Amino acid sequence: MSQFSSFGLAPHLLAALERASIVTPTQVQSEAIAPACQGRDILATAQTGTGKTFAYLLPLLTHIHTDRSRMGLVLVPTRELAIQVRSSIDQLCGRGSMRIGLLIGGEPIFKQIQSLKNKPQIIIGTPGRILDHLDRGTLVLQHCSFFVLDEVDRMLDMGFSQQLSAVHQHLPESVQTLMFSATMPKIIAVLAEKYLKNPHRITIGSVTQPVVNVKQDIVYTQENEKFDCLVKELEKYEGSVIIFRKTKRDTEYLAKKLKDKGHSAEVIHGDLRQHKRVLIVDQFRKELFRIIVATDIASRGIDVSHVKLVINYDLPLSPEDYVHRIGRTGRAGKEGFAVSFVVPSENRIWDNIKRFMQGESYSSHIRSDSYSKQRRDGDRFKNDRRRSGRGYGYGEGRPSHFNRSRGNEDQGFSGRRSFNREDDVSGQRSSHFSNDRLEQPKRSERPYGGRESSFVDKQEDSRSSRSSHYNRGRSYDRPSGERSSTFGRRRSNGSNHRISTSI
Repeated sequence: MSQFSSFGLAPHLLAALERASIVTPTQVQSEAIAPACQGRDILATAQTGTGKTFAYLLPLLTHIHTDRSRMGLVLVPTRELAIQVRSSIDQLCGRGSMRIGLLIGGEPIFKQIQSLKNKPQIIIGTPGRILDHLDRGTLVLQHCSFFVLDEVDRMLDMGFSQQLSAVHQHLPESVQTLMFSATMPKIIAVLAEKYLKNPHRITIGSVTQPVVNVKQDIVYTQENEKFDCLVKELEKYEGSVIIFRKTKRDTEYLAKKLKDKGHSAEVIHGDLRQHKRVLIVDQFRKELFRIIVATDIASRGIDVSHVKLVINYDLPLSPEDYVHRIGRTGRAGKEGFAVSFVVPSENRIWDNIKRFMQGESYSSHIRSDSYSKQRRDGDRFKNDRRRSGRGYGYGEGRPSHFNRSRGNEDQGFSGRRSFNREDDVSGQRSSHFSNDRLEQPKRSERPYGGRESSFVDKQEDSRSSRSSHYNRGRSYDRPSGERSSTFGRRRSNGSNHRISTSI
């Protein structure tokens, strides 16, 4: 194994690594640092928690150390990851030793404009805010000589492809580019051909699996029994915990239930103000509370070494997100545990995750099928006409497309609305759930001769018939002792069972 001293790094960086007791480079660092310091483009894929941040920061800082007039740009998908990268630079160089511009959503843009006037040597930011500054003319990249794309797969998954292309057009042709990713979808290979020149290719481990020191368990259960299972899991393990849910509202609901049970828990999602998110992550890192309940905003970018357990309270619809969620534990060579709850309506989602982690192809159209299955099974739908909507209950039963919020918007100087798409992926990915079915047809398209009363009467008859069909064999409005035999069999004692897996 190579040593950091053999890579040609700046002396102050070697001293900082020694002070941090970082003696031996990880595999991705061993294979990436030397070629990057020699000026080569890099295309690297490695599992989460393998040290990719230092693999590009050490060459970048050495690159700037040799010529203080040089400039570097680091693009990341989320605010949390941008702040983490900034913290890593401070760890290596000392706070205030370099001029750094942090350009992320949720922060006052006028402060960022002021920092850009100081001509920062390194700019770290998210694609949306970087492009905003480029459009305003407050950021100029014609002298940028080192370009890093971190978590490329995540940025593409969040829909930043056009923003990446727009940013790349502002860079000089001679720029050195490093691309790092945890997975390798085909679109990344296409981008690599476009952005990279004769890249040095690095692949560490399996790009479809987490690191081997994460033990995965599956708990098959029912929707209304999840919380009891969660309490048991929390009692079984020690250490810090991250619990993932699909929507912002669900995180708030679950955190409140945990607090009522005496657990110390906080939430993190895209609706929180930036200073609040930073405060929560900092307190979690200092172990001031044990549990974070989060949306997929935390599935990357939160590097907390003492996280012992990750719980997928709701399965992610993207298999890649599953890998990144459980990658929050087992970091820096430590042992970690991941527990996933699977309800009947999520069986196809779990099958897709297993196929992905075994390197097989999987269906990308799971969303609408899973949603239809929920309607048929009635796992999340309550027969209570007093509640609003189309029969949905509150809290953990609500699909993600009912919990969209305008909290991800921020207002710029020019009066335009720019969306911080990095804030909450779980809310965006549900966009192809169509709401057209809730709209009334135009009068010219109404059946039954276009008469208003006939259409409404027929619609009410249809709803009544559909309601009786959905509630067949269900017991939401029955006393506990009057459950149907079908319902009783499906919800019988012992329906929760646990499976350990090493996919």
